[in-house]
Amino acid sequence: QFRKRIQQAQERLLNRSQDSPIKNVIEQQEKILSPSSTTNNIPPKKRYRPNTPPPEISSSVSSQPTNQETDSKDDAYWERRRKNNEAAKRSRDARRAKEDEIALR
Repeated sequence: QFRKRIQQAQERLLNRSQDSPIKNVIEQQEKILSPSSTTNNIPPKKRYRPNTPPPEISSSVSSQPTNQETDSKDDAYWERRRKNNEAAKRSRDARRAKEDEIALR
């Protein structure tokens, strides 16, 4: 139904001006939208390259953080989350109180 409306609008434009630059644009759009052209003209987004080796993932012991470091980072993370959640709660409460005050006026 949508395509039919588009096609009708394009036909009206063609009838209004037979030799206008719009006609060329519409013809180009029709070529782009036709199913046969879309399968043939659009290049693939990624091409397979058999000659290039895949990137190697190196896992070294030094790149892994020690257990004590991760624990302290986790603790610091959760402390920041807790503080942020408390601040968000205070902010929500203050906003609600302000809205209630305005509503009572």
